[in-house]
Parts: sequence; structure tokens; C-alpha cells
Amino acid sequence: MALRLTEYVLAGELFNTKRNSVHGYIWLRDCDRPIMFQLTGNCLSDLAGHHLRFEARPNPMIEQGALTEEEIDERRIAWMQIGVPGEMTAAKQVRAFDCSIDEFLRRSKLDEQPPTEWRRMLCLEWYGQNGRVVIELVDPLIEIDPDESGPTTLGFFASEQTGGNETTLNEDDLNEGLDLEFSDDVPWPEDEANEFDDDSEDGAILAFEPMPDESDDDPYGLFPKDLEASLETSSSDQPWSDGPDPETLALWERLDALEDHSQDVPLCTLFDPPLKVPPPESLNDEQVVQALNSILMELALHNVALHMCEHFTPRSAYELLVNDILRNEETHPELPHSDMTQNFDTCSYCPECDAEFERRYAERKAQNDSTNGDTLGDFDPDGDVPF
Repeated sequence: MALRLTEYVLAGELFNTKRNSVHGYIWLRDCDRPIMFQLTGNCLSDLAGHHLRFEARPNPMIEQGALTEEEIDERRIAWMQIGVPGEMTAAKQVRAFDCSIDEFLRRSKLDEQPPTEWRRMLCLEWYGQNGRVVIELVDPLIEIDPDESGPTTLGFFASEQTGGNETTLNEDDLNEGLDLEFSDDVPWPEDEANEFDDDSEDGAILAFEPMPDESDDDPYGLFPKDLEASLETSSSDQPWSDGPDPETLALWERLDALEDHSQDVPLCTLFDPPLKVPPPESLNDEQVVQALNSILMELALHNVALHMCEHFTPRSAYELLVNDILRNEETHPELPHSDMTQNFDTCSYCPECDAEFERRYAERKAQNDSTNGDTLGDFDPDGDVPF
């Protein structure tokens, strides 16, 4: 059974600007932190290569709900979703009506079926720790590549309206009928530009906040002023114990085992029943993609992910997974019962990534040496890394 979050979604953001990587976050109503996702694969063609920002609008067909952090934890919904994308597209169209489903059915039985019209549907589907996850937003606010200027194109699937032909929408079509003034209630991340001191004699350098006073016990004001007195009062009222209770002690032992890897097992032993892994040379390109996604789905259920750099193909990733990672790498069998994930990355095995890293490191070191270490040159701490 799929985990359907449509009724709870407030807004979100998705990035597929790097090949083989789909990541972003989703805000749910009444929840103070977003659900993050970092998936291995790509969106469908209309969103592949793009940055998408979206917000749900009221939909009479679906009764809106809310999920608190406590409810998310009780349902064991992972806060960091890993796995593979399913159908991720803003190109679907569905018949929609301006009343509840119950009202629609009631009126249909009376031969008074309400009128329907085609509307865009944003479909976000992936397979992760919670199995299949589905979000289907009808007629949401959508912004494509919000950080870039120029025309926005959004292809959509064939429908009765287009006569079976794929259509490309320009920016006017995309915005038609949509109020792109996003809600102030959505906690969008602020685009914080780097602060520079242009008055410096040596040129622009990063401006840092002054260091806190080392003699101050709480330089950042993180703790209440009466914390020490409160602790003394509460501790004096409690009887001394002989140590942690058995449940707490068992939890500490499990955490220690997760951190020191003393109870890890080979990845290939996790699956019950065992996975059938055909040799890469016996598969064509389409079969390789299916086999790779199947293994990544199973690994996600065990809180294990393989992330792909842009240099790897599905075949090279499958070969690495089958011939190396599954055979030689280990993980803790109880990892799914924690909030932790174990992540492998093809960049650790990629000569192109190594060469790119060494090249950028050499360039930045040369820039730093040329200024006698006084500035960071053109180094952008928020810039892209080669993997």
C-alpha cells in the first residue's frame, strides 16, 4: 500500500539540475520541519534538468489534513527519504470538478453531474524507506527555474485537448489563470548572498562576525539564564539511582553498535528472500535500469542508498553495485529502526570526479598562494562541488 501525502502537502521544492540526482524538501501542514528527499535517478523529461518550486492550492475534491512531527514519528515516516524516483512530472492532466467527491457522486446519481475541466496535475512518486510514496497535486502553483530568467517550457502528456500530440507551454501559458504570488506562510529558504567588505585595501574579502568572548559560558545565548538553578533544584528533589534503566541501556548499546560498526553484516545478506542479481553483461540497457532500480528500492527499505555522480551511467552503477558494493560493503541490520541512513556514492569510485576535485583544489590553492593567503580569492563557499 502506498503512502499518500497529497492531503497534507503545503509546498515544496525539487531539484533535478544534476543528472542522476533528484533532491529537495516538502512542507506538510502543521509540521515545523520539512521532509527531505535525496533520490538516485531523474524526473520525467518535462522536469529533468530543472528546479521546481510548488505550492498546493485548496482543492474541493480532497479534504485537507495535517500531520504533526509526533504523528510522523508514530507512523515512522522517514524525515530523510532515500531511494529512486518513480513518476515525477508536472505534465499530467486530469479531469477536475469544483465540489467534493461525495457531492459529485450524489449529483451524478441524480443525472446532474457537475461540469469537469482539464487541469494540470503535479505528480511526485518515489520508492524509499516507506515503500511507494505518492503526492498528486491538482492545479498547484508552479514555478520552474525560479532563479533563472527567460522563457519557461513545460511539456505535458497527450490528452483529449491536444488530440494526442505533446505540447510545449511558454511562460504565458504556464502562468495563465495562476496567481503566482506564493503564500507568505510557506517557509521558503532565503537566498542569502555572501557579504563582502568592499572597503578592504586588499579587495573584496568575506566579512565574518566577531568571535565571541571565550570567557563567556554561553556566548550565543543558547541556554536559559536560570538553567543552572533549575537543574540544582530538580536534582535535589530526585532520589539517586544505580544507573540507567534497562530500556535506556539497551538503546545506548544499539547506538554504540551503529556507530562503531561492530555488528555490521554484508549488504548482500540483508535480503529475505535473497535478491536475484543477473550479471550485467546478460542485460540490455533497459533491463539494466530496471535491475538497478529494483536493488536500490530494496536497499532503501534497509536505510541504505547509492548516489550517482553525473559521470556514471545506469550500467556502470549497476556493475559497481553488483561486483563491489553488495559483495564487500557492510551495514547494521537494525539500521531501519533508527533515523540514520548509510550512503554510498559513485564519486568515491569515479576517476573523473577525482580529477575534477584535484583540478579545483589546485586552482583554489594557486589563487590563495597568489594573494599570500590574505583572501579566499574567488572561492565561493556555496558553490557546486564536482559530485
